Amino acid sequence: MTDGTNDTLAELIAQSLTFQRKWQRLSMVAYVVSTVGVLICTTGGTYAAAQENAKVAAVLAAIATILIGLEKSLLFREKWKFHLGMATRLSILQTKLRLPGADAKALTDDYAAILDSYANSLPITGRESP
Repeated sequence: MTDGTNDTLAELIAQSLTFQRKWQRLSMVAYVVSTVGVLICTTGGTYAAAQENAKVAAVLAAIATILIGLEKSLLFREKWKFHLGMATRLSILQTKLRLPGADAKALTDDYAAILDSYANSLPITGRESP
């Protein structure tokens, strides 16, 4: 295949890698914020309850419950791991493309397989049927 094909493939891989890294960072931040928020709220709620401040303890418990629900329903940790894995696969593909004698056809097939894997493996919570 021509260098133009390699250049186009390299550009597509770079765009996909940028996309995956963005979502990896967003998922990581959401997971860390929700986890640290839960820890702070539960600790603060326990302390407030010990100080006989029931209203503050109740508010902090409610916030912790909401944060736990968000993390569990939106799967921040799983999405973080998923996007990290996808970015790693794309980085490996990008490295292979840069090596001398790279087979553009095989790499294009690998890229298509990665995109297909992305579409079929994105962690999304299923709804329970009644």
